[in-house]
Amino acid sequence: MYFSIIVPAYNRAHILPICLNSLINQDYPKDCFEIIIVDNNSNDNTKEVVNKFIQNNQSFAIQLIIEKRQGLVFARHTGAKAAKFETLVYTDDDASLSQNWLRAIAEVYESNSKVVAVGTKILIRWDSIPPDWVLKYEPLLGKLDYGNEIIYEKNIYINGGSFSIKKETLNSVGGFNPGQLGDWIIGDSEAGLCIKLHKKDYLIGWTPFGVMEHLQFVKKHATIKDIARRYINNGRIVPYRLYAIEGMRYSDLLKNCFQSLNRSVKELMKAILYSIQKKQDKSLEHYFNYHFYFCQTPYSLKIIFSRRFRQSLLKKDWIHSK
Repeated sequence: MYFSIIVPAYNRAHILPICLNSLINQDYPKDCFEIIIVDNNSNDNTKEVVNKFIQNNQSFAIQLIIEKRQGLVFARHTGAKAAKFETLVYTDDDASLSQNWLRAIAEVYESNSKVVAVGTKILIRWDSIPPDWVLKYEPLLGKLDYGNEIIYEKNIYINGGSFSIKKETLNSVGGFNPGQLGDWIIGDSEAGLCIKLHKKDYLIGWTPFGVMEHLQFVKKHATIKDIARRYINNGRIVPYRLYAIEGMRYSDLLKNCFQSLNRSVKELMKAILYSIQKKQDKSLEHYFNYHFYFCQTPYSLKIIFSRRFRQSLLKKDWIHSK
């Protein structure tokens, strides 16, 4: 089985070699996969790091593509367009893949011909010991673990850090939904793609035997600020789906504005109360929920008052978006 591995990269030149080295160390025939790094207009030395890596590993099929349109959705689709093989495998520039990662994915496809997409176990690799409170929030950082057995389901979700899909399938459903463009999360990314697969009744596989480790830094990612940011990102997806997916009207968005604003006030009050009682875990939980709900109001208002923003949300085929 042949794979095109796609690695979108943005301003992580300092850790990108960890990912790339884990890819060339796969226990899979090197003539059966290619590696496509898509530099999403980085302003660090990503280009130089990748070119040096290619120069030092000329026995592998590795190419660098520059995608100047900012946004993960563009980088992912540019990689798919350049892929020479039918089966795509996406990972991230802050990933480290187990040596059997590709082989484990291949085994899922080969065990069931109806499978159109495959995910793997994702664990968090911290650069140092994180505070205990953050561990329960690791799924927000990409952790995905469905157990110890291979599963085949029509309604499971797999994460973009270790996401394989047939190119024909990706094209047929319109590709990934948009994720982050500039300062705004405007879509549900790979979760939206999974929903498209669910609606088509496609079979998705998941394996625990190949592992992606998501590299995270305690000083940056194990912080209240960063977890709150991730809650905000998830919160913005709610009005996105209401408008772009479910086709609800402005009046429905305004209703959601009032409801989410009301809920955010309640969550903030609970956060303050538990803080006074010195119950940190409870206080943080409600503080993060406050961000989840409060962010929906400005996002909904942006939909209502910005025609350009509305038009960007209503694009159906991000494969060919310009």
